Amino acid sequence: MSDATQSMEARILQAVKRTLARVIKDTATPHGMRHPLSDGTIEDLRQCLALISARERELAGAAGLNFIINSVLDHNDRLYDLVCGDPVEAHLAGIDICKGIISRTFPKKADLTVISAFPYEEGPQIMKPFAPATLITKEGGVIILVAHCTFPLPDVYIEGCERFRLKYAGNLMEGVFGHFDKNRRIVEDGAPEFNMSIAQALLAQHDFKVILVSEEIPRDTAERIGFLYAEDLNRAFAMSAAFVANPEVHIVPSGGVILPVLQENGTS
Repeated sequence: MSDATQSMEARILQAVKRTLARVIKDTATPHGMRHPLSDGTIEDLRQCLALISARERELAGAAGLNFIINSVLDHNDRLYDLVCGDPVEAHLAGIDICKGIISRTFPKKADLTVISAFPYEEGPQIMKPFAPATLITKEGGVIILVAHCTFPLPDVYIEGCERFRLKYAGNLMEGVFGHFDKNRRIVEDGAPEFNMSIAQALLAQHDFKVILVSEEIPRDTAERIGFLYAEDLNRAFAMSAAFVANPEVHIVPSGGVILPVLQENGTS
């Protein structure tokens, strides 16, 4: 392939990738709204971008691009490290560095986990820290979620949790998995990530006592979702004593950017 042909193909790939990115940006929907594109179309977009990236790597190799320098940022967007060398190998090295930044080792599961929703502050996003919290907390234990919420939980979110809890009281896990096994959404008009957030909130309270500490989310909202509510951490600790006495405790200050590694069984 001539240099001119390669150059033209690279320009075409860049233009298509840029257009697809704009489509994704222009069709982005707020939490609680169904995406205008079908799930199949969204998956096709992902596959197209993956194919473009693969072909760009091939063209870079054919053009003799064999060295890159790239930066690795921490969760505060500060420079943490640099990688350089072969494009693919340097990229993989960057991934390993990122894993090192966010990975934390815990010797065993605790009776009580205190976890912050940081850096997430948007309503449905604050549920993401339940993923690591449930991995490092003993079944039947307590999770205290501390959240600063600058964007409120939508009414459809709260109502969806409340309806689901009433319907599947005592068996939330079976209800959630039953929906997903049948490709059903908990909130039919909700986007996939919106439903996943609700699922995280419901599954957390199936096996754990969840206490929410937040100045922005009122007690009534927390209780409708299925959580206990505390005005501050002191009150949350006092409430947790009713469920776990003399607990072993994990404290996670950045629950949204952590990959827990459990030492007792080597899992993450």
